[in-house]
Amino acid sequence: MALNYLTVQDVIWLNTQITGTPQTFDYARLEDGVFYQYGYGNSHDVPAQATRFVAGLAKKQAFAAGNRATALAASLAFAAVNGYGLDGDATAWAERGEGKVVRVEEDEHHFPAPALAAQDVLAQYGDVIRAVYQAESQQRMALQPAP
Repeated sequence: MALNYLTVQDVIWLNTQITGTPQTFDYARLEDGVFYQYGYGNSHDVPAQATRFVAGLAKKQAFAAGNRATALAASLAFAAVNGYGLDGDATAWAERGEGKVVRVEEDEHHFPAPALAAQDVLAQYGDVIRAVYQAESQQRMALQPAP
């Protein structure tokens, strides 16, 4: 089975939807982060690739804001376009690796396109993604020096 992947543009769109405004970004870091969804010779283990994607994209910090929330949404969309979903709490999975990515759709012909999967993820996990984004924003504000 050939896997489906998100593009850099898909991830930029997700970040814009999550943050509410286009963010500046480092293209090289973003491209590196998006590559975490690939298995490099082992591209058939969607759960492992989705787990690597959420951690790797967040670690790259490519965007001015919304990196962790974007990584969460992008990894869930990657799973969805390949017939997988999250079995467990999305926050616990993103932050501590608790929960599992499991097969939910067997018929390859019914996998959503990346753009539709991204929209579905935002609709299904919107509250969790917003909470991750708000926590990330508060943490960033706390780290800024006082004027």
